[in-house]
Amino acid sequence: MTTRQNAIMDQLESNIIQNVSHELRTPLNIILSVSDLMNQGYFGVLAPEQKDAVVTIVTHVKQLNHLVEQLGILMEIDEGTYEGYEEPLDFTEIVAHVIEEKTAAFEDANLFLNTEIGSQTLAVLGHAHHLEEAVACLLDNALKFTPQDGSVSVRLQANDDEVILEVEDTGIGIPEGETEKIFSRFYQIDDSITRQYGGIGLGLSLVKSVVQNHEGEIKVTSQVGQGSRFTLKLPKLSKEKIDQVPPIYQQPQRRILVVDDEKNVTMFLKDGLEALPNCTVDVAHDGEEALEILKKDSFDLMFTDYKMPGIDGMSLAERVREVYPEIKIIMITAYYNQELLEEAQTSIRHILEKPVKLAEIRNIVQETLEHLESK
Repeated sequence: MTTRQNAIMDQLESNIIQNVSHELRTPLNIILSVSDLMNQGYFGVLAPEQKDAVVTIVTHVKQLNHLVEQLGILMEIDEGTYEGYEEPLDFTEIVAHVIEEKTAAFEDANLFLNTEIGSQTLAVLGHAHHLEEAVACLLDNALKFTPQDGSVSVRLQANDDEVILEVEDTGIGIPEGETEKIFSRFYQIDDSITRQYGGIGLGLSLVKSVVQNHEGEIKVTSQVGQGSRFTLKLPKLSKEKIDQVPPIYQQPQRRILVVDDEKNVTMFLKDGLEALPNCTVDVAHDGEEALEILKKDSFDLMFTDYKMPGIDGMSLAERVREVYPEIKIIMITAYYNQELLEEAQTSIRHILEKPVKLAEIRNIVQETLEHLESK
């Protein structure tokens, strides 16, 4: 294939990624929103079997949403629209967060997860969401191709110039001659792999794209039947270089607490709000749990439902304002009326009426956090 033909194919592939990502986002968000409303009883009380069916829908839509998220990252890299989000990051913290998120999946798969990451700050300059997704893809790949009772080791270290992450598994391994091809987009070693393990061949290509855009490298060594070792290297950011980074890249990390007794809602909001720059999200499923979390950690914003068992959202807001007046509070409710607005004046910044779109929630949250930064 000629250079021109390669360029045409690359452009075609990029256009496909862009169009698919764009066209899938809206219907997936609609499905999640409607499923959420069904689960909350807006269309009538659900029988236990119906609730289980809704949970199944949400689970699989989240898998599709994750695929779309990967396509979106690849599109951002292709178009350069991620630029401006780079900031000094603690790569140790990113790796630790991904491991925490994936631990349950490894336990469910009967795989031993060995971690050696330490607590030292290993600074890199980059895009937090992209790097987190790249690390997650490496762990997902190990999880996917390692049989039960196998093991996966995650090691993080550094030398004078580089931060080095190794993800090593005892999985099926990669045939000789295929180790470079696996980083190509949509590449599968053979059809049997696709049928047995699923996937469309995006994860490792995303890892390579993200790493290259951070001026790093990703390599793999493998032996069929014995496993694989992926080694990711990123330029290490010295303390002197951190001090030279413009203030725009040193925004504080904002912490949000989401409180709702519906687990699907908290899952939906956590995913949606953590996509905002510099935001981490914790969840609580009732008022008591929220108060216990607030005793242990500090938060910038609390997002709460109104009608919950035990402590309702209004009572929770009043108690939080008494003890933690610096926390901004946003409430979502289906019981929106003038009386509630008047009651909320002293303790709540915004009240959103259900049903509300995730885009609106994100806009309100971002506006509230920007108000904090302007003070």
